[in-house]
Amino acid sequence: MIDSHPFFRIGLRTSILNSADIELVGEADSFDEGWASVDGSAVPDVVIVDGDLPEMTDSQLIRSAYGEEGCARVLLVGAHADGARLLSALAAGARGYVLKTAAVDEILHAIHIVAAGGVVVSKPLVDQVVADYERRPSAGDCHVAADRTVGHLTPRELDVVELIAAGASNRQIADRLFLSDKTVRNYVANVMGKLGVSHRSEAIVAALKAGFGGTEGAQPRSA
Repeated sequence: MIDSHPFFRIGLRTSILNSADIELVGEADSFDEGWASVDGSAVPDVVIVDGDLPEMTDSQLIRSAYGEEGCARVLLVGAHADGARLLSALAAGARGYVLKTAAVDEILHAIHIVAAGGVVVSKPLVDQVVADYERRPSAGDCHVAADRTVGHLTPRELDVVELIAAGASNRQIADRLFLSDKTVRNYVANVMGKLGVSHRSEAIVAALKAGFGGTEGAQPRSA
């Protein structure tokens, strides 16, 4: 866990230590210090990172958490509903973004989801992204993840949306649905067009807004 606010860090640490299925292997107030505090034999499954750290403006920081360090899942916790930062974080590889004002149970549940390979975003953040899009002059009649737009998706496109919301790559979608890479690329392009988005991170938010994604019953090993 890496967070620059000691009171939040202490509170979340206490909740994690009281949890029966999450092990805290290290904590710090900066990214470099956080990795230095982790024993090489105990690389975490989930890295909980303060979304308001100055370093978080650099997407390379998120990527480094699952590069040479071997951890593929980053969960950000932030104080503000910043839609632009959310999209940037998802594009960089973050698996979740929850607000610090969320209930402790919600944050712990988010750890479960991310540990299981899913993607989770606090509802106020999703709503902020949707509101930002709907205020754009170029948005026209195309609203991000409006129910009527999702209703125009074919059954197979809905399968693809569900996997996009779960953070699956095109290769993973192809394996899961027994499709070729080219077919998946076509489906993803069609889905993004119907959702009115141009980037995969935006498609994830759109799918989450429509009620897709999330993984229940996960059993995280460490955080």
